[in-house]
Amino acid sequence: MECYEDPENPGQVYVRLLRQDLLEELVMSKKRGRLIVILVDNEFLVYRPTNGVKMTSPPNVELLVKDICKVLGRDRWNAATKNHATKDTSVHIFTDMDLYELSDLLAKELDVRVFCHLFHRVR
Repeated sequence: MECYEDPENPGQVYVRLLRQDLLEELVMSKKRGRLIVILVDNEFLVYRPTNGVKMTSPPNVELLVKDICKVLGRDRWNAATKNHATKDTSVHIFTDMDLYELSDLLAKELDVRVFCHLFHRVR
């Protein structure tokens, strides 16, 4: 997946799918909470529950900040420093769970734009 903002419509984000398999898994899964995909620049972070059970809550915010900082090349303790991120840096969360509050927390912690894309299952 690649995400880019429409220069003529600021805030309008488009997604080009490079990982069709992840999208299919999100949309076709019979049960919710089986997959969270986070796109940081061009890198994917994929979170799945252990033992094939449903995720009852999203991954820990500190874990996500640590993982995303690693991808961005930032020091975990200075997550909000802007020196390693460009103004175009953004994080995209693809899931079938409501993670809008989590995306707000991540945006504050990392000082980057975070978009949450909620997929609805095909029945």
